[in-house]
Amino acid sequence: MSSKIAIYTSIFGGYDDLPEILHKPDNCDFICFTDEDIVSSEWKIVKSPTIYSSPNRNAKRYKVLPHKYLDQYEYSIWVDGNMSVKGDVNELVNQYLSNSSIAFYSHANNILDSRSCPYEEAQFILTIGDKNYKLNPSRGILAYKDNPQIISKQMQNYQHAGFPPNKGLITGMVILRKHNDDNCIKVMEQWWSEISYNSKRDQLSFNYSAWKQKVDFNYIPGDSRDNQYFIRSKKPHKGKK
Repeated sequence: MSSKIAIYTSIFGGYDDLPEILHKPDNCDFICFTDEDIVSSEWKIVKSPTIYSSPNRNAKRYKVLPHKYLDQYEYSIWVDGNMSVKGDVNELVNQYLSNSSIAFYSHANNILDSRSCPYEEAQFILTIGDKNYKLNPSRGILAYKDNPQIISKQMQNYQHAGFPPNKGLITGMVILRKHNDDNCIKVMEQWWSEISYNSKRDQLSFNYSAWKQKVDFNYIPGDSRDNQYFIRSKKPHKGKK
């Protein structure tokens, strides 16, 4: 493949360090959108304004809306700030963006925590939050990964809309997109709307967004945390979401 690919991430509020590049294909540019004064010889640093009070939402708008920030590229690959590229991603683009404009790894294939749909993911988040709250009630809502009332209401709304269970669950660590494609844009705008008005936990809303917009996407085989092309750093996140 000769088309330029943007491999990109966003880091706001000191949440992560720049991921190490273990393999760099010739046709790939590595780009980081950030509010920090980061210096890198491998990544192109794009200093970006903060629009929201939450570093998470500031970072996530770049994650979800590449058509607004990377329109000069035909393909993009999002990587979380703790994910390193270790294989030739051209192989993935050729295989999984040939008949679709979007591809993810499936949460069902994660060895440590396989889950199959947003309803199951929401229940897991709420259960872990309840346990954390009982251990330390003084933390209040901070014991949860997001506001439990918002998560519960979001899942109720999805049920009322007719979104069926067991329709799959993406992991958001890596996203392949032909991001200027109309179907891709349609789903991403829907996804951003869901994140803006519901939970910031983006894995809860992508599958619903694709279902609502009637857009198909591909799943990439393998565990999202460690596979032929990407590996997750074992270092903990530095900052708060």
